Amino acid sequence: MRPDEEFVARCLVRFLGGPSAVSVADGEDPPDFYLSLARNRIGVEVTRLSESTVDSDGTIGNRATEDEFGVRVIKELDAKLGPCLPRDVNLLLNIRLPVPRPKRFRSSLMAWGREVATSAKAGARHEREIEGSETTIWVIPRQPTGKRITGSRVEQEFLSLHHCERSSDPRGSN
Repeated sequence: MRPDEEFVARCLVRFLGGPSAVSVADGEDPPDFYLSLARNRIGVEVTRLSESTVDSDGTIGNRATEDEFGVRVIKELDAKLGPCLPRDVNLLLNIRLPVPRPKRFRSSLMAWGREVATSAKAGARHEREIEGSETTIWVIPRQPTGKRITGSRVEQEFLSLHHCERSSDPRGSN
């Protein structure tokens, strides 16, 4: 069993009364494993569910995929631009995802990051909207992490005003 499957099996055994009440046996994949409980054999399949996101145009996305994109972009910036930074500073990015055109976002962020890196002075803050993403780069004093460029991903919030209209009547009717 994979580590996540073993974790789920242990938790279920504990929840269902412990090893004296429940036993676990490997499954054929699927199921990942079987629980034997009160003369019943129950197949269990462990699946990781990913939170979905909704773009401004209504497109459904996958939060895990978007997070991975953000991490990859920041790692790529660190690898390509980190060595270009002055010795006394690092860059800290804050990017809002998802973006409608990830490839264009990546190349625009790389070009802008190059501009910021060439004249980076500690304490500076740069903001720009790239492909609909409000993006911020802070120039901070050098940190001992080994990475020169780090960052965070914030979920883009898309709200339409027509979804937020409120009635003057507290019961919700106009």
